[in-house]
Amino acid sequence: MGFEYILFDAALAEALRSFAAALGAPGQVRADPLGGWVVQVPEDLAESVQDAIEAEYNRLMLLQRDVLDAADGADLNDVLGVQFTLASGQTCWVRVPAVLGRRLADHFSFEEIHALVALVAEQVLQPNDAPLCQKL
Repeated sequence: MGFEYILFDAALAEALRSFAAALGAPGQVRADPLGGWVVQVPEDLAESVQDAIEAEYNRLMLLQRDVLDAADGADLNDVLGVQFTLASGQTCWVRVPAVLGRRLADHFSFEEIHALVALVAEQVLQPNDAPLCQKL
């Protein structure tokens, strides 16, 4: 499979693919059935390469937000995509509406947003009815 990153601008998706390839992580870009483009890179990357790709993706996500904000009719694809992996190993995307995505991105890093979405998804898939005062 590999790591997947979604972007809604073809040029930004190609920029991420090129960036990854320059680091020795050849990838591919494919259209997403729900809109946008998915950049897929191999899983077996050195941690430093993976970190660099993540940092570039975060930079491009901010740029994409600015591009979408400036474009007429941008609200059609204006979402924040957050990827997480289920316990089964299946990769899933959560599409966060623009108004919430912007508020999250204004106050949290993309790593923090990812951790929050993954935690919520895990809690939904494996509900815990324990009292809230108990530690996780």
